[in-house]
Amino acid sequence: MTRVGIYAGTFDPVHNGHIAFAQEALKTGLDRVVFLPERMPRSKPSVTDYAHRVAMLQLAVQDHPGLEVAQMSHDQFTVGHTLPELRKQFGDDLTLLMGSDVAATLVNWQNVETLLEQTALLIALRRDHTQADVALNVKRAGQNARFVCIPSPAPHTSSRDIREKTPHNQLHPTVKNYASQHALYKK
Repeated sequence: MTRVGIYAGTFDPVHNGHIAFAQEALKTGLDRVVFLPERMPRSKPSVTDYAHRVAMLQLAVQDHPGLEVAQMSHDQFTVGHTLPELRKQFGDDLTLLMGSDVAATLVNWQNVETLLEQTALLIALRRDHTQADVALNVKRAGQNARFVCIPSPAPHTSSRDIREKTPHNQLHPTVKNYASQHALYKK
């Protein structure tokens, strides 16, 4: 059976930390990691055009075996709509990848119990989060949640910082060139 990691998010822009986390996920026994960009992410009123974010993701993963990009039919990842599609496309052995900042919000997700019954979680510890914090947050969302925490390869790197402060050294050269050619992330 193929073990597939699903890494949903905004990826505005995808940065080296995202790619490094996906590569670390492969080392945990996943056969492949699928990046799943959201068209209209929650709580983010203005994001870079979806086509640009998909193009940058494709550039970022092209030289990394086991990493790929897929597009969902809905604007946002939802347990009710997206999870059944993913199970149909990739099978039942799914692991959802997320940062510890996202894991902290699980308790607020609609149908989180279903998500936690049908997927495992692989959580990258970011910034000031500890494994104990994550365990508490995940257990609040579902007592029987299956999850593993790993250190984030880039705990202080964020897409927001790249957009606002323009530290493009955290971008893969092909992504950096694409962003420059399309005048993305310039103040």
